[in-house]
Amino acid sequence: MGRQWRSLLVALAAFLATSLALFAASASPEGLELAVRLTKGCPEAVCPFGSPVELQLMVSNLGSTSEGILLQDHDGNGHRREVPTGLQGRLLKDGDVLSQHSVAVFDPEDAEWFSSLMFESTYCIDDVEELLSGPESRGTLQCEQPGDRVVLEPSESVVRVVALGTLLRGAPGVDLPLEPGRYSIELRLGALKSKAIEFLVEPP
Repeated sequence: MGRQWRSLLVALAAFLATSLALFAASASPEGLELAVRLTKGCPEAVCPFGSPVELQLMVSNLGSTSEGILLQDHDGNGHRREVPTGLQGRLLKDGDVLSQHSVAVFDPEDAEWFSSLMFESTYCIDDVEELLSGPESRGTLQCEQPGDRVVLEPSESVVRVVALGTLLRGAPGVDLPLEPGRYSIELRLGALKSKAIEFLVEPP
């Protein structure tokens, strides 16, 4: 297989892996809730122009039994990823979806949700040819690392902080740094979806 074709297959495999991780990230969503809020860099939901917009995402167990969630936020070398594999964002400005892209694997609605990991060629994949050979190779897609899986007891939460610019880097309609204006962002992680929050980017 030529180098160019192999690079293309790696990119395609990474996209499929990231998309399928949406279904692997939370195998049992009952009782789990995903919430998102701005960090202290955007006081009162007002972000200075040019400053990073950071999001704190929190998965909480509101049920009465233990629940496990696969965050997949470690790479193949065991290092912490800046973005959990199954995390995607949907960004709007004045009602227009900025995170729109042209590839939707499972559902047309997926085209409004984006992650910079979609086209990352360094995603943890053991064998590209095996991955692309069929559904029987889906075990390779997860490539679970130590620390990826978190078990939450009732009333427990797990928190991660993600830079919005890192999450949406490469989205066709998203210019970074964000232009001044009013935005809304919602996140999804597997079967979990947060409520949208609004924020304002101030003029320079």
